[in-house]
Amino acid sequence: MPSLYPAEKPTTLLDPLPYVYLPSREAAAKAELLVRQAGLTTKVEQAATGSQWLCLASETFIPTRQKIHTVQHRLSEIAGEFGGDYDGWEAEVRH
Repeated sequence: MPSLYPAEKPTTLLDPLPYVYLPSREAAAKAELLVRQAGLTTKVEQAATGSQWLCLASETFIPTRQKIHTVQHRLSEIAGEFGGDYDGWEAEVRH
């Protein structure tokens, strides 16, 4: 079974696409500013279903346990601050 942290190889890059769901466009816009301040690229769009809004974030990095934990923790904090939910991410791994 492959490791969840393929990184400890310095040539492996992770292109994650975290999902932060927020209750309104206004909340998504405010969250987007904080996500950008954390150094990630962002895009806000209406969620595929329901009335929620989605703040998508991206950053390419070498996925160490510490980096993954830091990004997940910060996105979870931002989502909670605006009444939203951090719902994990999908990722493309590049070698």
